[in-house]
Amino acid sequence: MVSESEEHSKAEIVAMAKLHYGPDYPIDVRLWFTNDECEGRDYLTGNPHTFPGRLGAYCPHSDQGFNVSKNQIRTLSPEAELWLAGFLAGNEPHPAEEGDEAQWDRAVVEFRRTGQWPLDD
Repeated sequence: MVSESEEHSKAEIVAMAKLHYGPDYPIDVRLWFTNDECEGRDYLTGNPHTFPGRLGAYCPHSDQGFNVSKNQIRTLSPEAELWLAGFLAGNEPHPAEEGDEAQWDRAVVEFRRTGQWPLDD
């Protein structure tokens, strides 16, 4: 794996993201992760508002934002791991007004583990 110093400095990553996406772009270099699509570190940025569990991310190598799911993440920083756990907890779909509560409870456990909602809406 390429070290951070061989890629871009933290200041360069933040500057690149803010230049491309604007001064309010939420980049925190502590929230790095790796995936199979890129050899270096990418950064979690927030909720892309696509579907529950989907994550917004920034790639400094291609200078672009993209969406990623938990099952696409290979490694991540301790800070990103905690951020991701909180993000998924906050992204849990509401339980159906009628239905099997135990089934929903199992689905929540699966969602937090995989980032994929196992029940049909």
